[in-house]
Amino acid sequence: AARPPQALSTPPAAPSPEQRGAAMGGGNAQKTAMSRAKNAAKAKAEAAGGGGAKGAQARAAAMDLKCSVCMQCFPNTQVKAAQ
Repeated sequence: AARPPQALSTPPAAPSPEQRGAAMGGGNAQKTAMSRAKNAAKAKAEAAGGGGAKGAQARAAAMDLKCSVCMQCFPNTQVKAAQ
């Protein structure tokens, strides 16, 4: 029993523009979403009280405790120093 001849295999079709676009990093919507996420993370880091004058204000504790001996003011975190 003779087999029928097999058809020659055809080369794979070229990828469609949609498939090529996905491999290239996405479109404007994806870029916009990534930009928003990066900017939100950057704003959150700046609001956390990093370096600089803004950070110093955020890190400064209230100077509410006053020593009864030397009358020096201390931050709220230093209760023992003010006694």
